[in-house]
Amino acid sequence: MTRTAHASPIPFDSCDRPEASIAALFLSSSLASASTAHLPTSLIQVRWSEVDAFGHVNNLAYLGWCEETRNAYIESLGVPSFTRDAPGPVIKELGFTYDRSLEHGEKILVTGRVAWIRNTSFRMEFAVWNGARVGHGHAICIWMLNATGEKVTVSDELRRLIVERDGAELLSSQAQ
Repeated sequence: MTRTAHASPIPFDSCDRPEASIAALFLSSSLASASTAHLPTSLIQVRWSEVDAFGHVNNLAYLGWCEETRNAYIESLGVPSFTRDAPGPVIKELGFTYDRSLEHGEKILVTGRVAWIRNTSFRMEFAVWNGARVGHGHAICIWMLNATGEKVTVSDELRRLIVERDGAELLSSQAQ
């Protein structure tokens, strides 16, 4: 099993190019010098335990891959490991669209970026690739203290890093 998380320079428009292949994403020399947003990536080989009785990957596995990518992304920004007493993301909403099924042993790439950020929340978008895009989704996360359930403001520095890295839209504070 191979599971590796990276914060590598892959332009976001790759998530919307169905003709993009995993090989092209890794072998393209233009990616190394791309000035567009950086995407965290997770390189994953589908495990037997992620396959259902019909021989294709269970829907829940895709959400787990997005979670791994989200966590790697947040860690790549320098946010300390998640603990009960430190602020971190809590999922408010999840959505995922399956473009085609995957099977045991297939190698995939999961990419993600923050699309927008507010004072206490952000929307992260994901894509799963195997030659072409096989699925895409999103998560709206609230920044909070797990110990108390209290919403906390995302620091100005963290918002700045996210906007610089992803070109995320900085939205005014509205109820989330």
